[in-house]
Amino acid sequence: MTPAKLIMSFLILFCGCAKPIFTEPPPSTSQFGTDETLDIITWNIENFPKSNSLTVDYLSQLIIELDADIIALQEIESQLYFDELLNHLDGWEGYKANSASYDVNLAILFKSELSVLSINEIPSLNSNYLPRTPLMMEMVWGDEHVYIINNHYKCCGNGS
Repeated sequence: MTPAKLIMSFLILFCGCAKPIFTEPPPSTSQFGTDETLDIITWNIENFPKSNSLTVDYLSQLIIELDADIIALQEIESQLYFDELLNHLDGWEGYKANSASYDVNLAILFKSELSVLSINEIPSLNSNYLPRTPLMMEMVWGDEHVYIINNHYKCCGNGS
């Protein structure tokens, strides 16, 4: 089967914590990917936004520099600052879920030019075992349907 015939699916899992404190603008990053590739990033921002509008300013700069197509985010607490982030990103759209325990929700940012069919939580996976219901984005890229699942499992459960 040729690569063009494969149905592309991505399972994006990320559980990690990073606590950067920015004291100056972020360094310049190199763009990656091309117009012929679908570039996806997953990013646990841990309790977004840590420093309110300052976090939004730095994050929007980094997103523009990276020039990815889709960014799956974890631990997005504030709808207000998520909307502010979208307002800083011309040519981008996004969706933030609102069902996570402790209000650390999943979100997806994507370039407006993409053919996104739907973004929904996967209700059949909502259980007592998952603190956040997985978020799935369905889109068409080229001639293929692509499903991107954003999830963030709880770390260090049961006191370990």
